[in-house]
Amino acid sequence: GIELLPGLAACAAHLGARYRATSAAATAHAEAKVEGEALAWAEVSFIEEDLFEANLSDASVVLVNAGGWQEPNLSRLQAKLLEALPERCVLATIRKPLFEEQPEGFVELERLDLPMSWGVAPIFLSERRRGGVGAGCKGIDLEAMD
Repeated sequence: GIELLPGLAACAAHLGARYRATSAAATAHAEAKVEGEALAWAEVSFIEEDLFEANLSDASVVLVNAGGWQEPNLSRLQAKLLEALPERCVLATIRKPLFEEQPEGFVELERLDLPMSWGVAPIFLSERRRGGVGAGCKGIDLEAMD
């Protein structure tokens, strides 16, 4: 994750450390019970940086709370993500889609309503595919992730 505000960056780093500790403990517990099967937990990291200067080439998921973005920064964010997100990176936006119409190179995956600390919020998922839908990429199986 990338966060510009020092307080939020510190909070995210703390939560990331808790996540890593929990995932390590859960993996060790599961491996003790199921020999030969490895659990895969997502790797997470958080840095304090300006998103517009960040290298996103290794991103696999980008989460944006789109409700707080307004012009001219909204257009800057759209351009940055169109240019910088790698192939197959999932873009998840909270509250509203980042783009009014899905641009070339993004494929809409799903709209979900998920509980947040402030109530239920719409989540919009799309995937970066520079070749479009017919690029030979198999979409993410969201049902298998449940």
